[in-house]
Amino acid sequence: RIAALTSQSEGMDLIDLAVIEYAKKSKVNFNDYKQVSYTPFEPSKKRTEAIIEASGKKFRAVKGAVQVIISLCPDIDKETLNVANKTIDGFSKKGYRTIAVARSEGDDLNKLKLVGLLPLTDPPRPDSKSMIDQTRKLGIKPMMLTGDSLDIAKEISNQIGIGNNIIRMEDIKDLSTDKQLKIVS
Repeated sequence: RIAALTSQSEGMDLIDLAVIEYAKKSKVNFNDYKQVSYTPFEPSKKRTEAIIEASGKKFRAVKGAVQVIISLCPDIDKETLNVANKTIDGFSKKGYRTIAVARSEGDDLNKLKLVGLLPLTDPPRPDSKSMIDQTRKLGIKPMMLTGDSLDIAKEISNQIGIGNNIIRMEDIKDLSTDKQLKIVS
């Protein structure tokens, strides 16, 4: 519910649309809630925000990059953080990207509490595996260059037949062009 309240379909944000669609399929009841304001996802802030009114009171809801949202939750305890990290690792190993959802409590709109983790999948296109197989037959060596977590990349690369030849952008971004080419060749 909180993730859907922090979404709008008008902006055509794919994550917002997926959350809204799932909420509709799950028949989530929004009758007592009104979105007062909405701030769409901004890459620099890595989150989406909304002010929600329910029963005459307002609260702030946010969803976005896990580390960003957790950093906005000042009272998160170590046990919750450990459970969240284990959950995220488990999702990553299954190929899911995870976003976090938080909401304010009481009268302080800036006092956020983590309320959930949302696994999202961006499955490979159905023809990806056959395309990889065809490129191999042409003598082309496929590899994955990713900005995702290594666990997500491994799962997706196994699904499409690339194997474990994965290179993370962060590992080569500061290298010279010559060194980058040696790694990816």
